Amino acid sequence: MHREEENEEEYKERIESQLAAQEEDDVERIKEESRRRRQAILEKYKQQQQQKLNAEPLTDMFTGIDPCCCLLCRQRCSTHLS
Repeated sequence: MHREEENEEEYKERIESQLAAQEEDDVERIKEESRRRRQAILEKYKQQQQQKLNAEPLTDMFTGIDPCCCLLCRQRCSTHLS
């Protein structure tokens, strides 16, 4: 009977150890998934920003005015004068 109790105790310890290891693996897996998602979001944002920069025309399509002009006075700002 004593041997059976020892086997049962060993079995419980192994199960507890396996569960602890599995929980640790789950935490690491969740952290890695979160890191990958954040990285994907950042890459997508960077791509969108680059596309915006690449898509901006040199002049306004409707008015033909250089976008470096002051929108209020439609003249070149002093900061843009060469």
